[in-house]
Amino acid sequence: LAEYEAALAEKERELGAEHPSLFVPICELSDLYDILAKYEQAEAMVRRAVAIQQKAFGKSHPEVANSLRALATLYYKQKKYAEAEAEYRRAIKMIEAAHGENHVSLEQFLDELCRVIALQNRPADTIRPASELIEIYRKKYGPEDLRVAIGLRKLAQSYYKMREFDEAEELLLRALMLREKRNDPDDDETQMDLAELLHDLGNVYASDLAFMRAEACYVRALEVWRRQWGDTLDHEDAAQLVFHMGQMYEAAERPVEAEESYRKVIAIFE
Repeated sequence: LAEYEAALAEKERELGAEHPSLFVPICELSDLYDILAKYEQAEAMVRRAVAIQQKAFGKSHPEVANSLRALATLYYKQKKYAEAEAEYRRAIKMIEAAHGENHVSLEQFLDELCRVIALQNRPADTIRPASELIEIYRKKYGPEDLRVAIGLRKLAQSYYKMREFDEAEELLLRALMLREKRNDPDDDETQMDLAELLHDLGNVYASDLAFMRAEACYVRALEVWRRQWGDTLDHEDAAQLVFHMGQMYEAAERPVEAEESYRKVIAIFE
């Protein structure tokens, strides 16, 4: 660290504090501060990098957007979600001004914007960027790519939190159709995604009091878990699924099945 700091200081003496040649060493020092969790020092370096880029290219040049994204990431790591959101939006606006809406270069920006908005418990505000992200996935990877299914699931989760169950159901069914087209029963990650989709869909039905449909989804998800990882269900996500089954049975006035489910959850954590 001391060597990087000394090297940057030497270049500053030679070239001045705002010379374009300082951009790379400033970014390197920022990355090092980031690795060491010295986020305030990293933030100061990124701000300097932004100022150098703006002076060299103009304040709204799309090159500046990548530095703003780096700044937003630092805010995210410090749990400064509102500040992170503001920088993501500034960066997205720059890219859209240069390339238009739904440009493929916006993929990571929109994904990370949705994340920080969700962490502020504002699901309604994720709808637009999440929808734009799905369109980018379709354009960049094809309409049946699994990234589209992932995007549909995330969008459905926002509608679910807003208690708009019809919209959530439609999106999850579309995601499930895409997932089942590309299903690989021997791939753990694929099977976990399938189980999580079925779990989410069951939650939607249970919240909408469609208990028979909810039970069918939960049972299917449980079958996927058992097929992949055995009857012990020794996994936190599996325990959550069984717990939600218990809640559903309790709401449906089926106390025997509810008690059985809750006992299974206890057994998983013992």
